[in-house]
Amino acid sequence: MRNLKNNKVARSDGIHLELIKFGGNKLVNRVYEPVIQIWEEERIPEEWKETTVVPIYKKETEIGVKITGE
Repeated sequence: MRNLKNNKVARSDGIHLELIKFGGNKLVNRVYEPVIQIWEEERIPEEWKETTVVPIYKKETEIGVKITGE
């Protein structure tokens, strides 16, 4: 976590990485409780199944097309 970059866009749930990164033991304990509950119930909340995939192209794409404006 410490190696992750700061000042990035919040995730789809509105949580910024810095909050997780610098939350300390208090945040770890708050996250631990629902994770244990999920483990025991063997059920993942529907919101946790949501994801957004955004392709990030750098210099040349996988199909060999150069990205302009660099």
